[in-house]
Amino acid sequence: MEEYSTGQLAKMFGISVRTIQYYDKQGLLKADFGANGHRVYKKNDVLRLQQILFLKSFGFSLTEIRDRLLNIESPTNLKKLFEQQKLALHKKIEDLQDVISVMDKTIE
Repeated sequence: MEEYSTGQLAKMFGISVRTIQYYDKQGLLKADFGANGHRVYKKNDVLRLQQILFLKSFGFSLTEIRDRLLNIESPTNLKKLFEQQKLALHKKIEDLQDVISVMDKTIE
């Protein structure tokens, strides 16, 4: 079974070693320890990290990813969570547009 070091995983995804260590500390990734005592990750961990980064790019917080999204049991549940996130993002857009409007009025 192929194993990856923290550094290899970081390089593979273009993220820092500290990020991977943080995800591990937050319970998002679960490293095993090799014979040398260093963390090692397996193919399932690579797929999990890919999922974490994908969901993070959609604006999900790490808490949401850890507590809900990584435990999705069906496509229907995932669809529901994506719909909820979409609504939350639309709300953020509206809020930012309101702030911009106030700033424009202040500038005038």
